[in-house]
Amino acid sequence: LGARLGALLESSLWRLGEWRLAAAFEEARRRVPAYRRFLREAGDPELPFDGFSPSFTAIPVTDKANYVRRFSVEQRCRNGRLPRRGVTIDESSGTSGIPNNWVRGPRERADVALMVQATTRLVLGDGPIFIVNAFALGPWATGMTVSMSVVDIAVVKSVGPDIAKIVNTLNLFGPGYRYVICGYPPFLKRLVDSAEVDWAKRWGACTLKNISPPKPNGACNS
Repeated sequence: LGARLGALLESSLWRLGEWRLAAAFEEARRRVPAYRRFLREAGDPELPFDGFSPSFTAIPVTDKANYVRRFSVEQRCRNGRLPRRGVTIDESSGTSGIPNNWVRGPRERADVALMVQATTRLVLGDGPIFIVNAFALGPWATGMTVSMSVVDIAVVKSVGPDIAKIVNTLNLFGPGYRYVICGYPPFLKRLVDSAEVDWAKRWGACTLKNISPPKPNGACNS
């Protein structure tokens, strides 16, 4: 019974995600100037449905060359402008050249928080947790976005990828909490391998997770 319920939940979440994506596509077509022009240049394709499931095979793929670099940040936002308040601006690492920026308005930030919280609870359950945010805390899509997304469901301390600060935090608050250390896998591997922490002896209840918010593909939301 448990396996069947799990499969049903996964199928329902997948279907819900498809409908949300279809709604986002139609709204972007109507309200985002850059995307409206992008679709027009591609023949203005419609979004077909196969029964209750939308099919995205006819929708052209956006990338840095054909979309992000062609249009300004404002053109890639709803109504062609930045929202006036409640906005955070993320920046990519720039490993492929010039860093790219994208905007998260109030609606998207609320959606991201809901998704990160749901994922956290789905993976870790409903018990109290102490989250140590070990993502880099600059303007990137993780960092403070993670802290802002989970602060309503957990105790949160944002330390960045700093092994000494993480160790100090664990020693200060002690083993009486259920810790979740969030960060990129290479850093978490270095942390686990660090001789500064005897994980097996003192921190067996500590969980290491890469819980990060999704990145928009060049779209700006309000």
